This record gives sequence, structure tokens and C-alpha cells, in this order.
Amino acid sequence: MSEMGTSIDSLRSQETTDKKEEELIRNIKEDYTEQMAVPEQIVYQPESIINEIQHERQQEVEEYLPPKQSLFSKIFVSVKDIVIFLIIFITFNYEPIVLVVDNWFERLNIPYIGLILRAIVASVVFFFIKKFI
Repeated sequence: MSEMGTSIDSLRSQETTDKKEEELIRNIKEDYTEQMAVPEQIVYQPESIINEIQHERQQEVEEYLPPKQSLFSKIFVSVKDIVIFLIIFITFNYEPIVLVVDNWFERLNIPYIGLILRAIVASVVFFFIKKFI
């Protein structure tokens, strides 16, 4: 009888050890799945950080680069320079101005000195007008 009792006790102890083993195996599986979930989050986080950085860089590039000009604005800029040049050219070749400048430099006996000086002054005036407009 003691052998039977021992065998029942041993069976019960085996059942409890089997339950403990199953619980231990279940806990190990849960821990393993939790540990496997963490690297997935780490893998996805750098991608989101990279996307954020690329988006910020795109915004920085948009801030530094000027917006694309329309055809009208390009034409206006080029016509504006031409009009300024024509006004200065006509002004410095206006007859009273030419006579005054040529009379001042007549004594130097250098050919075309009045024309050269008017061209230099006109280019300086064009530079300053272009800089301020």
C-alpha cells in the first residue's frame, strides 16, 4: 500500500511538475515574443527618424532656394535693365552734356577723352542704380 501511495504521490508530483514545466515554457515563449517585438520597434523608429530628418532637410532647402520665377517676372527683370541702360545712354549722349564735357577736356588734346569719361561715369551710375533697384 505504501508503494501505491507512493506511486499516486509520484504521479501527482509529476502532474505538478508537468504543469510547472508548461507554465515555465509558456513564460519563456511570452518573454521571447516580447523580446522579439522590441527589435521591430527599434527597426521602425530609425526609419521614422530618417523620414523626419529628410522632411526637415526638404523644408530647409525650400527656405534657402528662391521660388521659381514666372515668365513675366523674368521678362520684367531683363527689360528693366535694358530700359535703365537706354535712359543713361541717352542722358549722357544728350547734346548739351556732350558739349560741356568736351569743352572741359578740349585742352588735354586726347582723342575721345570726353566719350571715355562719359562711358565710365555712365557705367558707375548704372552700377549704383542697379544696386539700389
